[in-house]
Amino acid sequence: MVWLPLVLVGLLSALWDHGPLAGIGVLLSVAWWQRSLQLVAAVLVFALAAVYGMPPFPTVVAVAAAVVLAAHDLHARRPGVWFPLLATGLGLFTTSLGMVWLRSVPWPARSPEEDSRTITQITTISWWPDDGSYVDVGVLVAAFAVASGLGIWALQARSPVVAVTAAGYLVAAWLLLPEPQPAMGWTDREQYADPFTQPHPELVLLIGAAVAFTTMRAPDEKRPVWLPLIVVGLSGPFWEYGSLVGVAVLVVVAGYLRSLRLAAATAVYAVAALVEPQPFPAVVAVAAALLLAAHDLHARRPGVWFPLLATGLGVLTAKLADYWVVGPPPVTYGSRSTTGYYATLQSDEMTSAVAIAFDPSADLHFTRAVAVAVAVGLAVWAWRAKNFLVVATAAGYLAAAWHLAPEYPEVVVLAGAAVAFTRDSRARTR
Repeated sequence: MVWLPLVLVGLLSALWDHGPLAGIGVLLSVAWWQRSLQLVAAVLVFALAAVYGMPPFPTVVAVAAAVVLAAHDLHARRPGVWFPLLATGLGLFTTSLGMVWLRSVPWPARSPEEDSRTITQITTISWWPDDGSYVDVGVLVAAFAVASGLGIWALQARSPVVAVTAAGYLVAAWLLLPEPQPAMGWTDREQYADPFTQPHPELVLLIGAAVAFTTMRAPDEKRPVWLPLIVVGLSGPFWEYGSLVGVAVLVVVAGYLRSLRLAAATAVYAVAALVEPQPFPAVVAVAAALLLAAHDLHARRPGVWFPLLATGLGVLTAKLADYWVVGPPPVTYGSRSTTGYYATLQSDEMTSAVAIAFDPSADLHFTRAVAVAVAVGLAVWAWRAKNFLVVATAAGYLAAAWHLAPEYPEVVVLAGAAVAFTRDSRARTR
C-alpha cells in the first residue's frame, strides 16, 4: 500500500517543528525502496509544501496525496468516472489552500512563538470595473477552464453525473464570487483570511465524485448511508442557512432509509450546525460519513483499525471546534471583515495594521487530560485483546501529548489506525 508512508509522515510530521523537512528524506527513502513512481511524484509535491508551506499545509498535502493514491488502487478494481472527479476536486481544493499557506520564501519550520494558524497573503486575479470596484475572478477563470474540460469529457463518456457536476461547479464558482468592494487604486493590496472559511466551489466536484462512486455499486449492495452526509456537509458552507436546511434533509433521508446510524450522525451534525459556525458542521458531516463508510468496511475486514480510527477521528473532530470558535474577533477593513491573526490594508490614503497575539498554552492541560483518559482506555482494551499495536499507539499518543505538546496529538491514533488497517489487510491476503 503505497499510500501508507504518506499518511504516517503527513500526520506524524505535525508533531514537531522540523517534522515536514525530516519527512521528505523518509519518503524519498521509501519511494526508492518500493521503486514507486507514484510515490516519487507525491513526495515532490510534499517537498514543495514542506519547504514553502506553513503548517498545517504539509499535512494536508500528504493526506490528500494518500487519498488519491488509495483511490487509484481502488479504481483499478472498481473503475468509473468517480476517480477523475475525486482527483480533480481534491487537487483544486488543496491548491486553493496553498494560495494562502504557501510563501514566496522558504518556510522550513514554524517559529515557536507563532501559532500554526498564522494567516498569510492570498494571491488573486482582480478586475476593476468602471464603477470603481473590483471583483476577484481568479477562481471563476479556473472554474471555467475545469468545467469546460469536464463538459467535453462528459460528452465523450456520455456521463450525466459528470455533466451535472461540471455545470454545478461553474454555477457555484459564479455565485460564490466575493461582493464588489471599493477600489483602492493600483496599489499593493494584501488580504488575509482563514483558508477554511473562504468559499470553495471545488467541493461540488467532490460531491459529484461521491455520487458517481455510489452509482457503481452492485445490485446486491446496500445503499450507502454516508452519501447524504457528504452531500449535505460539503454543500452546507455554500450559503448562510445551508447547515440548517441540511439538518432537515438528513432527518427526512434517515427516516426514509430507516437507518439508526444515519439518525445518530444527523443528531451530531444538528448540534454542530446549531452551536458552531461553518466550516465546523461540514467537518463533522465528513467525519461522520467517513466513520459510517469505515463501519461498513469493518463488517468485511474486521480488525482493531476501526476502533482506533473512530477514537482518533472523534477526539480530533471535537477539538477542531476551538479552531474556528476560540480565536480573535474579526478584523474589519473597508466594507468587509476577515477573521485572522494579522491583517493589513494599504492604499493611497492610509496604511493600517492590526496584530493579535494567541496563547496556545491555555488548552495544554485539557489536551493532556484527554490524552490520559484515551490512553488508559486504549491500554485496557489492548490488554484484553492482547494487541501490541494498540499499546504502542496509546503510549505514542500519551507521549506526544505530554512531552511534545502539539496542538493535536490525536494524529498519533489515526496513524496507528492506518498501520493496523495495512497489517490486517496483508494478513488477510496471505
